[in-house]
Amino acid sequence: MRIISFKAIFWFLFYVFLFCLSLNNSFRYLDPDLGWHLKAGEDILREKSVPHLNYYNYTLEGKTWVDHEWLLNFTSFLIYSLSGNTGLNIFFALLALAALAASHVFVKKNLIGSEDSPGNVFLMVFFMIFGVIAMAPHLGVRMQEIALLCVILLYTILRRYDEKRDLKILFALPLLFYFWASAHASFLIGLFLLFFRIVIMFLENILIKYLPGSRVSAFFGLSASSDKKRVSPLIALAGLSVGATLLTPYGLELYGFLSDYGNTFYMTHIAEWLPAWYLPIAYWQLAFMAFALAGFLLYCLNKNKKEKPEIWEVFIFFLFMALAFKSKRHFPLFFFSALPLILKSYGSVLWPDFGQEARSGFFYNAPKFPRAMLLITIALVSLSLLLKINFIADPFKYFCRDYPCEATAFLKSNPQYEKLNLFNEYAWGGYLIWTYPERKLFIDGRLPQLPFKNHTFLEEYFELLDKDKLAAKLNEYDIRLVLIRAEEKKVKFNFIEKKFFGLDEEKENKNKNELAEYIKSSGDWEKVYEDRAAAVYLKK
Repeated sequence: MRIISFKAIFWFLFYVFLFCLSLNNSFRYLDPDLGWHLKAGEDILREKSVPHLNYYNYTLEGKTWVDHEWLLNFTSFLIYSLSGNTGLNIFFALLALAALAASHVFVKKNLIGSEDSPGNVFLMVFFMIFGVIAMAPHLGVRMQEIALLCVILLYTILRRYDEKRDLKILFALPLLFYFWASAHASFLIGLFLLFFRIVIMFLENILIKYLPGSRVSAFFGLSASSDKKRVSPLIALAGLSVGATLLTPYGLELYGFLSDYGNTFYMTHIAEWLPAWYLPIAYWQLAFMAFALAGFLLYCLNKNKKEKPEIWEVFIFFLFMALAFKSKRHFPLFFFSALPLILKSYGSVLWPDFGQEARSGFFYNAPKFPRAMLLITIALVSLSLLLKINFIADPFKYFCRDYPCEATAFLKSNPQYEKLNLFNEYAWGGYLIWTYPERKLFIDGRLPQLPFKNHTFLEEYFELLDKDKLAAKLNEYDIRLVLIRAEEKKVKFNFIEKKFFGLDEEKENKNKNELAEYIKSSGDWEKVYEDRAAAVYLKK
C-alpha cells in the first residue's frame, strides 16, 4: 500500500487553507454588480440568446449593448439558481484556487535550487498568502477572476513552446482566446501580451545578432544562437487567436463596444479603478509591490546570481506593476504575472547556494513531530476560517445596511410611483436590476464608458451631482423620484493617513452630496421615505 508523502499532504492542506481564506473573504461583502450579472444570465437562459437590446434603463431605452461577460453571467445564474449563494461563492473561490495552483506549477521552474528546499517552500508559502490577502478586495464573486486563470494558462502555453518547441501546444491558443473573449473583456490584455511576446522574441534575436557582447545581452544571458524559426508559428497562431475572438456571438461588435473604454473618465470616478493610495488606501497592495520591487533591485545588484532574468518576465513585471500602481483593480494581474520573477529574485538574494546543499530538504529530512505539528496547525487554522464563514442564503437581504432593501420594498408597495422616472445611485443599479426588475433605472454599473451626449454615460450621471447642472438635468429627464443614501458616511483617518498621506479628516467630511443638499433645501421636493440606508424623495 502506497503511503501518501508528507509533501503531498502539506500542499493539499495549504490549498485547503487558501480556499477557506478566499471563501471567508467572499462571503464578507456583496459586489454591487452581482445583481445585473445574475439578471443578464437569467435573460440569456430565457431568451436563448446573448443580450442585444437594453431595457434596464429609461435613459438608454432601445439602445444596443454588448454583454462581454455573457458566458460567466450565464454560468453564474445557473449555479445561483441550482445551489444558491453558497454554491456561487464556492465556485468563484475554486476559480481563484485554480489560478493559484496553476501559478504554483508555472513558477516552479523559476525557483533557485530544489523546489523542496526550506527556503523555496517558505518563499512560495509567504508570497502566496501575502498575495491572497492583498488581492482580497478583488476576489469573491467577481467576473474578472477568470482573467487570472486565463493569464496563467497563456504564460504556460508560451513557456512550454519556448522550452520544448512544441508546435501542438500553440493550437491551444485559439481555444483559450475564444473562451476568454466569451467570458470577459480582459482577453484584450491577453492579446496584447501575446503579440508583445512576439516583439520580445524579435528584440532578443536583434540583441543576439548585433549586440552579443553588450551589457544588456550579458544581463539577460543572451548568448545562444538566434532561432528565427520559432517566431513564425507563434505569429500564425496569434492571428488565429484573433480570428477565434471574432467567432463569439458578438463578433466584431465586441471590439467596437470595447473601444469605448478609450475614454478613461470611469478610471477616475469608480473606486476600484483608482490608484492604490486613494481612499480606501490599499496598504497590503502597496506593501506587496514594495517587497516585489525591493527583491528585484537586490537581484539586479547581485553580481553572483546564477540565473539571469528574461526580458519577457522583466517586461511583464514592470508593465503590471505600473498598471497596479495606477489602478487597484489590476493588482491581481500584477501578482500572477510578477510571481515568477519575485521568487527568482528573493531566492537568488537570500540563499543562492542553499537549494543546492539541501536537495531533499524540508519535506524529507525534518523530524516527524515538527512535521505533524505543522500539518495539524494548518488544518486547525483552515477549520477556524471555515467556522467563521457566515453562509448567507440571500446576500441581497443580508447586506441591507449598504443597499436600499427597505426603500425598494416601499417603492414596490406604492404603485402610484411606478410610472415616475427614478434617479438612483450608481452603486445601487445592479442591486435594483435584480431585486426590482420591473422598475427602469437611470443608471447601473454595466455601461459607464458608453458614449452618451458627447461624453460618456458616467459623466452624464455625475452632471446630476453637479450643483450648477443638476436642476436642469432633473427637468431634462423629468425625474420625479430620487433614491439616494440617507446620509453620507463620515470618514476617520488613522495616524499614517494623516501624517504620511496628508489626508485631512475635516476637509474630507465637508464634501457634500450636492443633489441631496439641493433636494432637501428645495421646496419642490418632499421626503416620502427614509431608513438607515436610503431615502426616497418625491417631486411635488
